[in-house]
Amino acid sequence: MHLDDARPARAEQTGGAEPAATNRWDRFAEGLQLLRRAAGEPSFAEIARRVAEQRVADGLDEHAARVARTTVYDAFRTGRARVNVPLVREIVRALDADPALVDDWLRHPPPATTATSVDPGPATTEPAPAGAGRRRWTHVLLLLLACVTVNLAGRELVELLELPAHLDMVGTALAAFALGPWHGALVGLSTNLVGTVPSGTESLPFAAVNVLGALLWGYGVRRWRMGRSLPRFLALNVVVAVACSLVAVPILLLALGGATGHGQETIRQTLEDYGAQLVVAVGASNLLVSLGDKLISGFVALVAVSGLPASLRSGAELPFAVLPGNGPATGSGSGHGSGSGHSPGGRRVRQRFRGRIAGVGTTSGVRVVVGHWHDTPLGAFADAMVETAAGHRVLLAPHDGAAEFIAATYTFDEVRIEPFAVTEPDGRWAVRSDSLVLDLAVGRRTGLGRLLRVVPDRVATAPAFCTLTDPVARLVLRGVRTRGSAAGTRREWYGATDHVAVTAAAGTFDGVPLGRLARVEPPPRFGFSSTPPRPSVTSVVTTVEL
Repeated sequence: MHLDDARPARAEQTGGAEPAATNRWDRFAEGLQLLRRAAGEPSFAEIARRVAEQRVADGLDEHAARVARTTVYDAFRTGRARVNVPLVREIVRALDADPALVDDWLRHPPPATTATSVDPGPATTEPAPAGAGRRRWTHVLLLLLACVTVNLAGRELVELLELPAHLDMVGTALAAFALGPWHGALVGLSTNLVGTVPSGTESLPFAAVNVLGALLWGYGVRRWRMGRSLPRFLALNVVVAVACSLVAVPILLLALGGATGHGQETIRQTLEDYGAQLVVAVGASNLLVSLGDKLISGFVALVAVSGLPASLRSGAELPFAVLPGNGPATGSGSGHGSGSGHSPGGRRVRQRFRGRIAGVGTTSGVRVVVGHWHDTPLGAFADAMVETAAGHRVLLAPHDGAAEFIAATYTFDEVRIEPFAVTEPDGRWAVRSDSLVLDLAVGRRTGLGRLLRVVPDRVATAPAFCTLTDPVARLVLRGVRTRGSAAGTRREWYGATDHVAVTAAAGTFDGVPLGRLARVEPPPRFGFSSTPPRPSVTSVVTTVEL
């Protein structure tokens, strides 16, 4: 589908000089940014999907209807000399606004804003639509209250179980990361003030510890850039732990005589039994507990902040957090995924692919990984990766877009583009293409699946959580990884949300019978990760960083 670019017409002067053409189109972009915010800040991939759906509904062929996420992104970007006006109309419609607005913009461009950034993402500085500021502050207040509640709940849990930890600064870290250091300090101070109700005034002096932690966490990720990588983030939590101990130990000695009142007391007494003086015993035990406590608090807050709306986490540079403004992520433990390239500004972007992966082995030695994707930047599609008993790796893809992306991310000896379909009649999988015929019987949810269902989806699919679970996956499931490097400079995170068993398989590949169902062994060599050895279907979200 070809859409002609429109150039700005010369406007009449109305008492002053006419802005340059690029400024005229900047106002178009700023108008779109306002509509996007009013619509709840859908990702650019989601807007592209809506545009494609509109085109199909209008009678266009599905493949011709596709529009790249980066093409949509460009429409929101300032500094352009040309604008694709028909596409802008489609985007306005996709944002549930009247396309006639575009004609009004052509005659009378939206008023200039004070925005200075060319990034159309949520962090731009254009004015929000009426009521948006009030809604954001409502959300901020609710988040602050939730953070205080999390702190108090953590404190009660420690008291109940007599744990050698504090757990009263998880909410402080979350507020500092998401909203800034002084919001975190407010949460810390409020926690200790409210904490006087159950524990008395002895809680008050420790407000200094909570506030200090908030300031270090907040400035650490926002000003000192200690959240740009996992090692830096780890170091930041260690710094917070040491600093908090330096403040807490004098309070413990002067106000409480060295007593801590929970599981830390056991460590202190043990050190004293070995001859340590009170100051040394209190300092060492507090530092040891503080290190563990701040690492737990920092990383739990990191996972939590990844699941917050983009409007509540702007300005925080954190490792493995999904960048705001990118599409939903989907992929699999087998390494499926698709999408487009870098953002227009050259910044690395993350795209998400949501779907299910069926991984099976057969007695013929052929191992098959089928991806059934329902939410991706390329739209819904299905594909398969096949490795023969001789080690020949084949990609079966339904169209050029999927084939190009998958082949650029993973390793194959052969790529075939052919019609490919997956249907699921009566709980079975029916896979059909020119090369592959495969029927799978799907059984019950596995123990792993029941465990995965306990974790909220937004947490389970966050890159930070996938990073934390990777060592466990390596130990428990042979060949399975939840994070790693793909081809070139790409990185991926696999977030599984459910797991069901495959109980039977039958079919052919290139006309040769596959035999009966078998374990997926040895692990196929398409990427850095495999499906679990047990034949199964995994619901998964893959985040691909391009």
